[in-house]
Amino acid sequence: MNKKLIGLFVSGFIGLAIAFALNQRSLRELKSERETVYRVQAVIVLFHKFSRSFNSAQIYTPALDTLPNTKMTRFYYSDIKSVF
Repeated sequence: MNKKLIGLFVSGFIGLAIAFALNQRSLRELKSERETVYRVQAVIVLFHKFSRSFNSAQIYTPALDTLPNTKMTRFYYSDIKSVF
């Protein structure tokens, strides 16, 4: 009876050790994927800012000569500069 109990305990312990090792591997892979997602997110934000600036510059460039010199005009000038 004791040999059966020891055998079950050892096999259970080995099973837990394997599960722990697989869990650690999954966590490392998850961390790597999370870092990739953060890099992709930063690129998306950069493209969004560029797109906003480009659209603003594209829409308001023809009208800038007729607009009064206001904060909004300076904002669009800065968008035009940021595109280039």
